[in-house]
Amino acid sequence: MKKVADHVSIPLASGESNYGIYEFKELIERQALDFVQPDICCCGGVLTMKKIAAMAEAQYILVAPHNPMSPLATAINVHFAASTANFFILEYAAPDSGARKNVLKEPLMVRKDGYVDIPNKPGWGMELNEEAFKSMPPRHGGAALASTRTARRIFNSPVAFARFFRIRAGRTSETAINRRAPRLSC
Repeated sequence: MKKVADHVSIPLASGESNYGIYEFKELIERQALDFVQPDICCCGGVLTMKKIAAMAEAQYILVAPHNPMSPLATAINVHFAASTANFFILEYAAPDSGARKNVLKEPLMVRKDGYVDIPNKPGWGMELNEEAFKSMPPRHGGAALASTRTARRIFNSPVAFARFFRIRAGRTSETAINRRAPRLSC
């Protein structure tokens, strides 16, 4: 990405498929981007997204969150945007059809000027429509698959990934972890 950044004059953005802080770290440190695009549902949640934004701010990089998941994710991103100095713009998919349409009892309303008011009710400011979820049964095995996929992406190599899970099972020492891999406590 840095090679591309060095040879183009247009702003570059990336990160919508990155999982966790460590996948953003190198891009930010090398100043390979003008915009980071963490997805609050995939990067590790609000706290991790705030850490990514702080790292980016230290390198004068703006944050433009990737936001295709749900109206609730949009509401959480609006709070993130309001509390982040280097926030630039939020991707928005209008929940005008399908299951997304009825997830919230009161949907966020985009004003004519393109802005959204910050929800001000308790919590994230939104109330879920629990009836809407009855038409969306959970998929079995999805969470386990996603967490394994995320763990693989956090580590810089399949070897580090395998070592981590062997350590968790008590089959090798912690010193076997690749030095560039993050240390996780589970």
